Amino acid sequence: MKKILLTDDEPMMLKLAARALKDEYETITAESGAEALELFEAQRPDMVISDIKMPGMSGFELCTAIKEKYGATVPFIFMTADESEEGESRGMDVGAAAFIRKPVKADVIQAAVKAAFEGGAAPAATSAPAADTSRGSEPDLKAEKGKLPEWLLHEPLIDIDAGLINSESADAYLSSMDIFMDHVDDNVAELVRCIQAGDFENYTIKVHGLKSTSRVIGAMVLSTTAAALERAGDDKNLDFIRQEHAAFIELYKKYQTIIAGHANEGEKEDISPDELSDAMMALKEYALAEDYTLVEGILESLSAYRLDEKHAGILSKIKTLMNRLDWDGINVILGEV
Repeated sequence: MKKILLTDDEPMMLKLAARALKDEYETITAESGAEALELFEAQRPDMVISDIKMPGMSGFELCTAIKEKYGATVPFIFMTADESEEGESRGMDVGAAAFIRKPVKADVIQAAVKAAFEGGAAPAATSAPAADTSRGSEPDLKAEKGKLPEWLLHEPLIDIDAGLINSESADAYLSSMDIFMDHVDDNVAELVRCIQAGDFENYTIKVHGLKSTSRVIGAMVLSTTAAALERAGDDKNLDFIRQEHAAFIELYKKYQTIIAGHANEGEKEDISPDELSDAMMALKEYALAEDYTLVEGILESLSAYRLDEKHAGILSKIKTLMNRLDWDGINVILGEV
């Protein structure tokens, strides 16, 4: 079985790529270019697949170092969230066999690996076929949605269509969400460390990675915000990063809270009719007063209970309108309850 070295500073991307290749290849993983060089020396893999933006050593530098030391016989594939043609051109210049866009889809990475192995040892892009950088095959969304938990269908901050398309199946999507949750605390700690140390270079690399991992689970608001911070880092707009950092961390943790709050959905208690009636009456009162904090508090308290589909749908609509501060829309919905 051929051995592939996967290199990415985002553990989630390593796990997703390894999952896509596990049936046909042996995979080993590294979270930095320096670690990848050590593993390459020790295990001599048949192929390297690497991210481009990484702390310390970029994917371009890793590729150059490996090819200079070990020759051009090792196929090298880049996987990156960088959508610029310049990045792809540079990747081919340093001898990459293919260039894959993140979020990485299983069928795309499998096809790229197969094409690179079949292309032989050619270091130039013209000698080995480039990967298909399209979105790959798409799942039957209606069928896969039916396999998702009910709460996910009503959560306005998560685009389940995007999540399913990026993950390719409901099972893979839910597994990706578990992986996403495993790394929230470590990523937050690293972002805070970078801000406190004034390390904006590595801050930019970290939000670059989060731009992709967020898209995998359909956290598109988080992904878009990460992309804006990445652009600010690339443009050396440090004031923007300082200004938006706290809100980004708050948003990141909000996704963590939402997902964690539903992790044990089956263990939640049913709310009594009287408690539900009181909560809905309070929502009406606070919404008429346009009191965001109190409305949010009621919604959060209700999330601790298992609700019927009707009320879960109502609260989902209210959450969506809350994000837009559409008080008229909220009052219309509550007026019909």
